[in-house]
Amino acid sequence: MRKENHTLVQKALEVGKDDLLGDGTKLEQLERGLEILKDANTEMSEVRGLLDHKEHGLIGDAKRLNDGVHLAQDVERDVIRDEKRRRAEERRRYSMEKRKKACHGLLKDTFLIGLAAAAISTSCTLVQAMKFKKSLRENPDSLDSCVICAKEEFMYPLSMMNDFKAGVFFGKSIIDLSKIEAPAKQYDVDLKIENGSMTLIVPEDWHVHITAKNCCGKVKNLTKSQESVKDGPVLAIYAEIGCGTLVIKNED
Repeated sequence: MRKENHTLVQKALEVGKDDLLGDGTKLEQLERGLEILKDANTEMSEVRGLLDHKEHGLIGDAKRLNDGVHLAQDVERDVIRDEKRRRAEERRRYSMEKRKKACHGLLKDTFLIGLAAAAISTSCTLVQAMKFKKSLRENPDSLDSCVICAKEEFMYPLSMMNDFKAGVFFGKSIIDLSKIEAPAKQYDVDLKIENGSMTLIVPEDWHVHITAKNCCGKVKNLTKSQESVKDGPVLAIYAEIGCGTLVIKNED
């Protein structure tokens, strides 16, 4: 009986020993596992720190990229605005050049039209002058005169007054009747002025009556007041003035 108990105790000791040995092995394995976990935690911490660093770097890169995008957008807006301004300036310059050319063309056309009109007007006036000159009387007693593109003075100190016609075309004519003999009661005078001036000098005792067909000229009657003139002949003047001046005055 004692031997069996001894055997049982021995077996129990052996089992306890084996359990202790197994527990020691498990303890070592647990310690090794803890060390591995510590190493893993360390590596995880390092990885987490690296990831945090990378995350901060990515955030910074994203911010810089966002800033770059905003800067690019600002630059693009500036470029678009400058391009719009440039195009607007080009359109304005083009419009100004077009208007300038149109104005120059209009001025040129106007100048040419004016030149042509002046040439036509001059030609017409010269034609009238030649016709008027051909209508003059050529007898010795005639007082008719015609001035074309010149300045002439006509004096009649010993002549007899009679009806006459006088014209001036692109010039100046002075007709002095202050010393002429005038036995008749009335004399008719036809005057034509085109682009010129005519001065008619008459005695103070003459009655001057003027009938003028005036286009764009002037008529100046500087003779003595008709109310103060009693005796003397009547000088009936029929004047046709296209562009010019007619002056009737007494002798200075």
